[in-house]
Amino acid sequence: MSQPEPNTSITLPDGRTLSYLLAGADRGPVVSVLDGPCSHGLGRALVPAARDLRIRLLIPDRPGAHQSTAKPGRQFADWPADHLALLDVLGIDRTGLITQSGGTAYGIAVAAAAPERVAGLALLGALGPLTDHAARKETSKQIRAAAFLACRAPFLLRAGIRRAYKKLPDSAIAQTPVPDRPFLDDPFVRDIHLRTSSEILGNQDGFVEEVRLLARPWNITAPPVGTVRAALWTGELDETHPPVHARRVAAFLGGDPRMTVVPGVATFGLLPIFPDALRFAVGDQ
Repeated sequence: MSQPEPNTSITLPDGRTLSYLLAGADRGPVVSVLDGPCSHGLGRALVPAARDLRIRLLIPDRPGAHQSTAKPGRQFADWPADHLALLDVLGIDRTGLITQSGGTAYGIAVAAAAPERVAGLALLGALGPLTDHAARKETSKQIRAAAFLACRAPFLLRAGIRRAYKKLPDSAIAQTPVPDRPFLDDPFVRDIHLRTSSEILGNQDGFVEEVRLLARPWNITAPPVGTVRAALWTGELDETHPPVHARRVAAFLGGDPRMTVVPGVATFGLLPIFPDALRFAVGDQ
C-alpha cells in the first residue's frame, strides 16, 4: 500500500483512546471497515477500489488493537458506542459497513444499534459464533484450535502466536490456505498479507481477546428486518470462514439477504468483488 498510514485517534467519553485510519478517496461517502482480530488487511485491500469509486474508508481499531486502549471484559454489544462516538467526532452522519471474518459481529451490532446511520451492510467471509462444537468443526483447524485455546488455555495460544511471530514471514506464508497461495504472487496482495500478519501476531493479547469473544455467546441482536440492507459474499473454497457460516449469519439477520458464493476461491479471491461490495455498502446497488 503506497500511501502512508498515520494512525489518528480520539478520546472516548470514558477516557479511553480509540485509534483509526482514513484511506481511500479524500471525499465522498464513507464506508467503515471492520476486519478480523487486530487487522487492517481488509481496509488496505479495499483502497484501490475505494479510490476508483470515490469512497472514503474509515478503519477503526477495536479495544486493545493498535493504539486503541484495551477494555477488559468487553462484549460485542459494547462496540457500537465506540463506533458511533467516532462517527460523531468526525462529523459522519451515515456510513456503509464492510466486515470480514471476526469483524462480522461488530458490524451487525452497529447496524442493530443505529440502523438509521447505516447505508448498507456488506459482509465478506462472514464468520458466525464459535460457541458450539458443530460451528467450530465447520471452520479450519487453525480457527478450531484458536477458539479452544482462547477459552481454555490462553497462555498456550499466546505462546503459539509468539512462535509464529518470530518465524515471520515464513510462518505467514506457510499458514496461508492452499486456495489463497497463488494470490501471493501478486506483490500488492503479498505486501498486505505480510504486513497484516506481523501486526496481528505482534499483538498476542489483543488477538486472544478477540478470539475469546468469537467463542462465547455473542449476546447481540440483528437489526430489525427491513431497516438495514445486507448482502453477503463468501468464497466457495474458504475453509477459514466457509459458506456454511455465511448461511448461518444470513439466517441470523433474517429477511433473506442476498448471498453470493464466489466459485473456485477462498479469501483472497474475493478481491474482484470489492467494487460491488463497496457500492452496496454506500447504497448504490
